[in-house]
Amino acid sequence: MNTRKKNLRITVGYSKKLTLEQCMSITIGNPRISVSRESYKKTNLSEGIIRLAVDKNIPVYGVTTQFGGDANKFDPLVFNAHLPKNFSYDNSLRGRQVNLVRSHMSGVGEEIDYRIGRIAILLRLHSLAQGYSGVRPVLLDHLRGLLDKKIIPVMRRYGSVGASGDLIPLAAIAGTLIGEKSQMVYFGSDRKKMSAPHALQEAKIKPIYLNPKEGLALMNGTSLMTAVAATGVYDLKNLFYWMLVSIAISLESLRVIGDSYEPFVHEVKGHAGEILISDFLKKFWGRSNLLLTATDIPLDGSRPIQDFYSVRSVSQGFGPFYENMSTSMVWIEQEINSVNDNPIINPKTGKIYGTANFMGYYITSACDILKMDIAQASTWIHAIFANLIHPRKNNGLPSNLMERPDLYSGFKPLQILMASLAVENRKLAVSHQAFMLPTEGDNQDVNSLGTHAAIDLLKAVDNLRYLVVLLLLAGVQAIELRGVSNAGGNTQIIFKKIRSISKYIDRDRSMSGDIETLASFIHDHSLNEFIKTRSLW
Repeated sequence: MNTRKKNLRITVGYSKKLTLEQCMSITIGNPRISVSRESYKKTNLSEGIIRLAVDKNIPVYGVTTQFGGDANKFDPLVFNAHLPKNFSYDNSLRGRQVNLVRSHMSGVGEEIDYRIGRIAILLRLHSLAQGYSGVRPVLLDHLRGLLDKKIIPVMRRYGSVGASGDLIPLAAIAGTLIGEKSQMVYFGSDRKKMSAPHALQEAKIKPIYLNPKEGLALMNGTSLMTAVAATGVYDLKNLFYWMLVSIAISLESLRVIGDSYEPFVHEVKGHAGEILISDFLKKFWGRSNLLLTATDIPLDGSRPIQDFYSVRSVSQGFGPFYENMSTSMVWIEQEINSVNDNPIINPKTGKIYGTANFMGYYITSACDILKMDIAQASTWIHAIFANLIHPRKNNGLPSNLMERPDLYSGFKPLQILMASLAVENRKLAVSHQAFMLPTEGDNQDVNSLGTHAAIDLLKAVDNLRYLVVLLLLAGVQAIELRGVSNAGGNTQIIFKKIRSISKYIDRDRSMSGDIETLASFIHDHSLNEFIKTRSLW
């Protein structure tokens, strides 16, 4: 996971805002997590309001009723006018919360990455610590304890439809807190896999009992889908710049006609993202000797006076991608900082609201939009790659970027690899909102499928990273064939870095190792470490 900055301390809860950077920082280190003082006051107040409502026989969803479509089934003891003298609503209603957790500890499929599970705990803590969820302060301390002691529940791929939040995956967090024997966790820096009770014992954390509303509050939220989406968009932001560089180097090696990227062209179109992309490319190329103008094109018919669309219209094509990514990051950060369970309590007025803040539609929309942009980018990168290796389109480069194409296949097999990756990203681009399926007795008659969309985004980003690597390798090879000294200064900087990982290809060899090593490199390193990207915007 790509993080350049480790936050040593993170404060969550009321009046605090978490950033994507802070969320990612807990995946590589163990920053100190604290809860704001105001959060303890707010949670005390809202939990007291729940108690008062029960004492007054006021129905509260999920506290004195059953859940979901069974919300018309009330707890018989609470509404009995002749309660035993020593009756404790705590003991009566706690069992409902434990039953809720146990019944939902039913996820299947591959395990969710443990780092995403750790982010999900942080987000659940942050949401509940806002003070609107009717939980006790001690529950916040126990969630913080999981982070401090590096106890990460095993969550499974399938189980959420993104309607009442991530019920089944988040039940793993609740099951860990209460010490359910069937719940497996990762414990410690070496991530030993063990049962939740064993891990709690090792960490000297006592299992917590769940007060009314607390099982529901832990499960009824968007914390997993948001953790997955945050990871995806954070990785994508870093990858986006590497993608632009791979395109810039490739276009430079193709001797692009620079007229298409002159500021005037994009200023009269007027789209902000388009202008930014064009400006980035122009500044990246700098004083490259490889760029041409329309007047440089010979009139002998050897080359058109306009480039092919994939070479000529990068600004128009990738500008929307940049703007959608920026918007999606805003939505995801807002979800990170949201109160997203049900019901919620206003500590000032004492009113309890039955609502639907657990719906993940903003996450779904963000991920679906980005998956479509990634699919288009994947097809585009494949098209640029095709320009590089085909003599009909590469403006004088050797076939397959090999000095001896009569002997070696060179980059031709890598186009097949590109196609396989691009095709999968096109499949992943299908909108999840179109597949909504009523469930849970038709109580959840609409649902967001936010977790599905977020997981597919993560996969699409991984595929796009491989595509960017392949284009980088081809672009660098083409630059070397043109003569590195003819390239712009930024291209020469990136060229040296890539060549320290993958050598010039003068004969056929397996490229799997080079591809994997370079993919890990651009995942773990910001472009800003090599080029001052701020100066390019």
